[in-house]
Amino acid sequence: MEEIILFAYIFSLTVLFVFGSHGFIMIYYYLKYRSRKSQAVQEMTSYPVVTVQLPVYNEVYVVGRLIDASCTMVYPKEKLANYPAENECPECDQLITETLGFHQGMLLGARQDMDDIVNAVAKVYENRQKLAAAG
Repeated sequence: MEEIILFAYIFSLTVLFVFGSHGFIMIYYYLKYRSRKSQAVQEMTSYPVVTVQLPVYNEVYVVGRLIDASCTMVYPKEKLANYPAENECPECDQLITETLGFHQGMLLGARQDMDDIVNAVAKVYENRQKLAAAG
């Protein structure tokens, strides 16, 4: 019986030693590689054509959040392929229509108004040093 207790104790100490050693190894690698500079990520110049497929089948409670999340995606619209799919749940169809209708018309004005906003933001960006100095 004493041998079993001794074996369990030594095994537990070994597991704790390995776990603690792993922390020291991670600190060693951090100190070793902390002076390395990460390479800057280059901006993509050409985007591939992609299809964003949202798997929805009788998912009444999550379809709104799924569409909200996919509408926040930043990707050129001309590079998004259209994939017609049929949904067999009328409740989901209604929620999809309502949610997409909200996103398509949200905060949009006439084309001239949108161009004015873009030009105003561009002017603020160009004069950002003067604005920062004025404070």
